[in-house]
Amino acid sequence: YTGHCPPLEVQRNDKLLWLWEQSRALYPSIYMEEVLRDSPQGRRFVRAKLREALRVAELPSAPHSLPVFAYTRPFYTYTLKELSQADLVHTIGQAAAAGAHGVVLWGDVEYSRNRSNCQKIRDYLLGALGPYIVNVTLAAQLCSRQLCHGRGRCRRRRPDSDAYLHLDSGTFRIRVAAEGGQAHVAVRGAPARRHMQHMARDFTCHCYQGWQGERC
Repeated sequence: YTGHCPPLEVQRNDKLLWLWEQSRALYPSIYMEEVLRDSPQGRRFVRAKLREALRVAELPSAPHSLPVFAYTRPFYTYTLKELSQADLVHTIGQAAAAGAHGVVLWGDVEYSRNRSNCQKIRDYLLGALGPYIVNVTLAAQLCSRQLCHGRGRCRRRRPDSDAYLHLDSGTFRIRVAAEGGQAHVAVRGAPARRHMQHMARDFTCHCYQGWQGERC
């Protein structure tokens, strides 16, 4: 896979301007096939879909771009095999770094068909998935506050870069804690100046409606 949308598909999306003009948001699917597990092709595939959705979001004549929410599953397509740590980065992490407004994780009745499946999902939430979602969410919020005064969201300066919105593992600790019989993800730490400098180098601001300027 080249990592680029075919020109014909771009032309087709341009011809659908009438539809984008009537849309409130865009929901590109970034499902990961198991055959793409931990591969550069999988990373490029998701990146290209996000990039095209963000391009289309700018087409309508409204004074602001359409919100983009990437639509995905916590498992490889048509399976109950959990996304690897690398593919969580390639999907959820890449959506955040590209500047998407959010990610929609969905499933179906298979997730709760039996006790074994329910336990599998719980273990995944408390193992890799939950802590990673918290990591990316807090990093995106931190970048927005520090770089954009909370009036915009961060996105890569270079769309083809491998920069991600992650908390600094040297100054933050993420762990699963249990209180009162309920498990939750707890975070402790503070951003280091060096890490914020790296964020400013790799990311820029996309201002929310009503704000503008390099740092909104």
